[in-house]
Amino acid sequence: MEVFKLTKRWEFKQTNTSTWLPVAQVPTNVHQDLIANNIIKDPFLDLNEQDCQWVGKVSWTYRLKFPGQKGSNKHTILAFDGLDTFATVTLNNHTILTSSNMFIPHRVDITETLIPGTNTLAITFRPALLEGRKLLTTHPSHKYICSNGEPSRLPVRKAQYHWGWDWGPVLLTCGPYREIRLESYCTRISDLTMSYILAPSFTSVSGTLTARIEDPPAGANVTFTATFETERVFHATVPVIKGEASLQFFVPEVRVWMPHTYGMPHLYTIIATLQPVHHEVRLRTGFREVELVQRPLRSGKTFLLRINGVDIFCGGSNLIPTPRSDPTDLLRQCVEGNQTSLRIWGGGVYPPDEFYACADELGVVILQDFMFACGNYPTYPAFRQSVAEEVESQVGRLTPHPSVCFWMGNNECYDLIREYGLEYDWEDKNPRGWLKTTFPSRWLFEHLIPRAVMGPYSPASPFTPQGKPPNDPNAGDMHYWGIWHGGKRIDEPGGGRFVSEFGMQAFPCPETIERFVTDPRERHPQSKVLDAHNKATGHMTKLAGYVAENLPLSGGEWWYLTQLLQAETMRFKLSEWRHDWGRRGCGGALVWMLNDSWPAVSWSLVDCYGVKKMSFYAVKRAFGRVVVVVRMLEGGVRCWVTTYALGGVDVTVQVRAVGIHSGEVVWAWKGDVRLTPNGTTDVDLAHGPQGGDFVLAATCWVEGRVVSRDVEWPVPLRYVHDIGRERGVKVRVNGERVVITAEKPTKGFNFEEREGVQWSDNAFDLVPEVEYTVERKGDGEVKWTFLGKEVGKC
Repeated sequence: MEVFKLTKRWEFKQTNTSTWLPVAQVPTNVHQDLIANNIIKDPFLDLNEQDCQWVGKVSWTYRLKFPGQKGSNKHTILAFDGLDTFATVTLNNHTILTSSNMFIPHRVDITETLIPGTNTLAITFRPALLEGRKLLTTHPSHKYICSNGEPSRLPVRKAQYHWGWDWGPVLLTCGPYREIRLESYCTRISDLTMSYILAPSFTSVSGTLTARIEDPPAGANVTFTATFETERVFHATVPVIKGEASLQFFVPEVRVWMPHTYGMPHLYTIIATLQPVHHEVRLRTGFREVELVQRPLRSGKTFLLRINGVDIFCGGSNLIPTPRSDPTDLLRQCVEGNQTSLRIWGGGVYPPDEFYACADELGVVILQDFMFACGNYPTYPAFRQSVAEEVESQVGRLTPHPSVCFWMGNNECYDLIREYGLEYDWEDKNPRGWLKTTFPSRWLFEHLIPRAVMGPYSPASPFTPQGKPPNDPNAGDMHYWGIWHGGKRIDEPGGGRFVSEFGMQAFPCPETIERFVTDPRERHPQSKVLDAHNKATGHMTKLAGYVAENLPLSGGEWWYLTQLLQAETMRFKLSEWRHDWGRRGCGGALVWMLNDSWPAVSWSLVDCYGVKKMSFYAVKRAFGRVVVVVRMLEGGVRCWVTTYALGGVDVTVQVRAVGIHSGEVVWAWKGDVRLTPNGTTDVDLAHGPQGGDFVLAATCWVEGRVVSRDVEWPVPLRYVHDIGRERGVKVRVNGERVVITAEKPTKGFNFEEREGVQWSDNAFDLVPEVEYTVERKGDGEVKWTFLGKEVGKC
């Protein structure tokens, strides 16, 4: 089999013009190519987004000329892994494909269309915005309702965020956004699938491998080989019968795949080789069993994942589309940040194969939305057929990945039922009848999709079982927006059985702002440019209100204050929900959101250039393997330790009350504690300190090594006098090691974050008699700040 990736020598033009322009490489999109040819300015910079809206209202054509010749192979195929979106493909002026769904790959046999000499492949992309508006008039009986963007997105199977979202721009792009290949062969393995069952003890596995063969020659056979690292697990050759070769296998001592926070993500390599042509297909996969546990509690039911018999706390974040060239970098940042889980949000795209392969290798649990978000989707026959093909394709592609542990039908579509009075009767179990209601997309989420997926599935996120409105705190998963949209305090209790969204906005770091705001006069927090890069309704009022409520406005620059606010929000809420994990009252917490889709003021932990905000480190500490928490509550001081460890762990815990202005220890407690495995252990402090001008500093040791720290300050911090004055902070740089000490409690000590510099820890509180050591990778001046202090450097 011969495979040629068609990446170079492409050109493009606006369809109704005559000037062809060069394309650097495919995959690509039209905005990227227009920027490269100086036709538009980068829409990520300044106010340029507004000046390139015309791009999404016209058609664009891509063209490639390539040599062709009739060879001995029986089939010549053009494979399109992703065309965005309304595409007409011609080869030598013959239409070979029309496509209207960017999530469906295509394979076109061009054996008879290919000619000797030069062949011309052309792809014309019609504007999705205008095509969507046409579909609204073609199918007017449906009730088109959406939040974010405009209703024309609903009948279009394209990334919904392209119409704009409350964190991203309106950029209705198009183009060949995934790989295009030319394949030539006589026969091939067209598909390799595996089904299996783990023993109840999870120590052995039995299953079936099936290879499907296209045009198999007489006497063909397939050899299946499985290896674990360098060890051969099984090896067998079976004949091809009626286009298939199947092998039943048994592995007596299997190594299962586990999330990285709970074990090792063991993977096996399975190779199927077709003889006599020696076509080979590889499957890199793992064995695991996933169960959604919804058992009764005193109030409601649990909502948690159990993997290989182990209850898993899904601490993590949400992923939106990223402009970064290597999306697997975000997975590595997840692991660095102790995040077990990553939810693929439903208004974007299904990530590429290498993303899921990386998640498998790293042991990240993927919670996968289907690509529907915040809308009442139509269900006319052509739309249903398109979605059916999309679901079949994506489920087939993603199912072999052990990291994909949970599926969700959409993002927030069920929220519209109550808001707009749409028809939904939980007791009605007739799918065809659903199509006649004002919420017909129920047919997609409760009939079409669940019949295709293997493993745990929920019709939506959020979703409450038994037909109850979404965001019930006692059942299902919820999007907790009491903070931000609801105006609740950042330390106010609240949440649900599984929090799949919550967040707080923050400005990016100064270096990031300098990169996308080119005019220095526009870099202040109230500028027109920065306002345009925050798409959330009422963002200025909400963010300013939260900062003013919690922090002294004189405590630092605005970017720093917003980042400290965001970090404090993470600290309060994640510690609360991990404590609830002890009784299985909360099965997971996913921060909204991990990343940005463009340079923005948003809810992200990491900006679009990969630079971390202070909240990244707050999340990292909150999701540690062993975490100590101390809180000042109305009933007194509380302390607890949470752990992912499955066996008993002995720890030493110390809690000190340290005077904010004196730096003296006014009370202390220290003791040994045996931790409850994979749960929460409350620490009895006997009689804690009563009132006073102090912070509480907790430290946890395992076998003499500090594994966790926490510092609790009086709330709100704006009430604390002279919070940054005369702290006695000292910073010593010794190569890659930086040591920090303080004579008095110091809030929010933070090293400057910039591209190319990595810190092992950052954005932490300092207390006397403790030496903090941080590892630094990267060169340049070391700068730092803390609450109430101007920038220091050395």
